[in-house]
Amino acid sequence: MREIGSGLWQATVRLGDSPVEPFADFLERDSVGVSIFETQDTESGAVGWAVTALYRSPPDAGALGGGLALIAAANGLPEPTLKVAPLPPADWLADAYAGFPARHIDRFFVHGSHVAPPSGGVIPLHIDAATAFGSGEHATTEGCLLAISDLRRSGKTIGRALDMGTGSGILAIAVAKLFPTARLSAVDIDAESARVANLNAELNGVKARVRAVQGNGYLSSLAARGPRFDVIIANILARPLIRMAPSLHDRLVPGGIAILSGLLRRQEAAVLGAHKAVGLRLVGRKPIGEWTTLILRRP
Repeated sequence: MREIGSGLWQATVRLGDSPVEPFADFLERDSVGVSIFETQDTESGAVGWAVTALYRSPPDAGALGGGLALIAAANGLPEPTLKVAPLPPADWLADAYAGFPARHIDRFFVHGSHVAPPSGGVIPLHIDAATAFGSGEHATTEGCLLAISDLRRSGKTIGRALDMGTGSGILAIAVAKLFPTARLSAVDIDAESARVANLNAELNGVKARVRAVQGNGYLSSLAARGPRFDVIIANILARPLIRMAPSLHDRLVPGGIAILSGLLRRQEAAVLGAHKAVGLRLVGRKPIGEWTTLILRRP
């Protein structure tokens, strides 16, 4: 396989033990997407956090640094360190495959093109994340897949479901495979993610029942129009989850289920409080490491 240029730029912000959310929210605004990582100092052994953001063109390092400094000052936090650099040319397909081992998550078998699924007893999810986010290896995606499996075991019926912030489309595809009559709407703010999600839906044989579009959350016509949803899945960040709580409630049928993830355990109370305020009730949670997935019901 030959090397190819990425054309992407990466901003890395090292936070130490500072809260992640305000900095991640800021970086998310103009980037393709953000990732949050636990770090450990090689000398002291201290554990901290880092946030990376990807950009399709060189970001303004001065503006990023200034914005991060203002956020730190407003929250009484130390100013984080920022590094902006182009991603080096690489064989992205080979790198992605090497870092994406197949995984059993409950009844699902999540794999890329480099791995053949077992012959039976599992529900294969063939996901090549490529330039979208969501390969099934993160705890937030795992929590959502476990919650989707629980819905099936509970006897829940799904006619319409919404995957908000779909990324690679993995969660919409999982619902479509586990609930053969369900029709899925999937929305992502990034047009490339919507394109990849549609490709993955075709790859998994559910293209007729999964439609992904680029859109601004619940303002997207795919999310805002038509009958309300039996299930809404939102694996994004804590602050957007809080902001979108009223819209989620309005687009969920009575008795409908919401699966929320992308939040750290310490952010759970704030996210849960916003959804309780609009009338949803907690019915379950899936804590995995530092992350948690919440399952709520609209009475």
